[in-house]
Amino acid sequence: MIHAAVFFLSLSALAFEVVLTRVFAITQWNHLSFMVISLALFGFAASGTVLSLVETHIPGWQTRFTRPSGLAMLVALYTVSGLGAFLTLLRLPLDYFLLPLEPVQGVYLLLAYLTLALPFFVAGSAISIAYTGFPDTIRFTYFATMGGSACGALLPYWLLRYFEEGQLLVLIACIPCLALVPIGAVRLSAKDRFTYRRYSPVIAAWCIIMAIAAALFLWRQGGLLDIFPSDYKLLSHTLRFPDTRISWSGGSIRGRIDRVESPYLRFAPGLSLTYTDKLPPQSALFRDADDQTILYDRAGRPGLDFARWTHSFSGYHLAGRPDRALIIQRGGGLAIACALASGVRDITVLDPHPLSARWIREHYGLNVRDQHPRAFLAGTGQRYDVIHVESWGPSMPGAGALDQSFLLTTPAMAEYIAHLTDTGILVVSGRLRLPPADVVRLWAAARQGLLDAGVVDPEARLAVVRNWDTFTLLATRTPVIDSESLMNFSKRLNFDVVYLKTPHPDVVNRYNIFDAPSITTRCGDWNPRTGTVRSSDISRRICSTWRPRATIAPFRTVFCDGTASAPSITRSAVGCTRCSCPERWSSWSS
Repeated sequence: MIHAAVFFLSLSALAFEVVLTRVFAITQWNHLSFMVISLALFGFAASGTVLSLVETHIPGWQTRFTRPSGLAMLVALYTVSGLGAFLTLLRLPLDYFLLPLEPVQGVYLLLAYLTLALPFFVAGSAISIAYTGFPDTIRFTYFATMGGSACGALLPYWLLRYFEEGQLLVLIACIPCLALVPIGAVRLSAKDRFTYRRYSPVIAAWCIIMAIAAALFLWRQGGLLDIFPSDYKLLSHTLRFPDTRISWSGGSIRGRIDRVESPYLRFAPGLSLTYTDKLPPQSALFRDADDQTILYDRAGRPGLDFARWTHSFSGYHLAGRPDRALIIQRGGGLAIACALASGVRDITVLDPHPLSARWIREHYGLNVRDQHPRAFLAGTGQRYDVIHVESWGPSMPGAGALDQSFLLTTPAMAEYIAHLTDTGILVVSGRLRLPPADVVRLWAAARQGLLDAGVVDPEARLAVVRNWDTFTLLATRTPVIDSESLMNFSKRLNFDVVYLKTPHPDVVNRYNIFDAPSITTRCGDWNPRTGTVRSSDISRRICSTWRPRATIAPFRTVFCDGTASAPSITRSAVGCTRCSCPERWSSWSS
């Protein structure tokens, strides 16, 4: 029985940890997954420490837990602590964004940490007792621990397809109770009254726990196990609109997908202000309640013609009538509308989430692959006339510093350019931030990708177009950017062409006016050797590095160099307090 208990406890603890990362990804953001790993390690380590200290003062006390009744007590305590920890987490008013303003949030965070560590503490205690109490069978204990852990890490991969995260946590917390089945068999077959009385409390406790768990699992009214996203997430904002509802929900290990129907969805980033027609009806797919993918209704009028009025369409305008396009999206949905509006005959869409890919496939009838773009490109030799990458980033300002974007690193750019036809064009659309350090970094990554492809004079094959809050970067392999055609497109739709090798001052910072043409100046003075901008003194005043990101550092909107930037941070802070210049303050905000 001891090895069965160790196996199921190890399985449950690892599965509980994996599903907790999914819970935090939905309720908060993915970076709290690190806290789950920390509290699991803390619980296991604390159990060993406590057992060692108690054994020092009370020798031999662990032997009571090596008997079936003691072991059953530990299993029951684990299940109760797991259920209690999860229900406590759902009821805590934890909002770690308010930590600087409300000191009580620190208490809530500590309480959540200690409560969630309790199941791992109990599991670690039971496994430690198994090792010390049964030294003759330690090899079997080790096998049960490793085997259970391996199965526990894999179990959520299958079960998240059929159960919601809350239901699955209840199910996982009850799995170790399977080890109590042999005790029930002993009780039922016992003929002497002593054995009957000895195991009756264990069986009664087991029945009570199973009844509570079954009630939590099956009783849906009241939402005891419902997991609600943070109020700062985009899904929470969207559900505040009238006549808005979640029409479908499904999950997997890669995230939960919610399909939302609403007459008030409006997503058309980079749309020209000269556009006067209506937008088509839209529905949305939300991954983990934040990353939004829009599905446009193609039937009827106005259809997808609005996409021709966005600066993302500039790449298709320069390409003419492309035959083959590859859409790489992490949220968004505008790239598919642009490709369909341009009349591309062969469209391939890459969406790494299988459920999101399925909905896109069914909605548009396109070839959709649920693969990571880097893996797909590594396994194909196909070339494309247009490769369109969408990356709009998180909905909450500042959260991009915690967002890992492997789609816009220097190796990724080199792969995109390597899969373009000789006349192909790379289109990258994203959110504009001020100061535009991320645009300069993206420009530098595309420039390096062109150099890696053997392109001479890469600056002549790059262009950046923007409106007031979004931008599109264009890169080609062999032909120089058709500046005249791009200028006509931008003037007609009131977009600013903020980078071309041959500058056109009349269209830079003309329609959407900023304090200065920062992108034009900084891209034009880019120094690839030092990763800084030559003429602008911003790199001397703030702790920014403009170098494009590698795969090992995929945080696109992080611009500090760590401890090496401490002197410049101090100088910048002192300088900003002595000057009211808006540019200094906007530079510091990066």
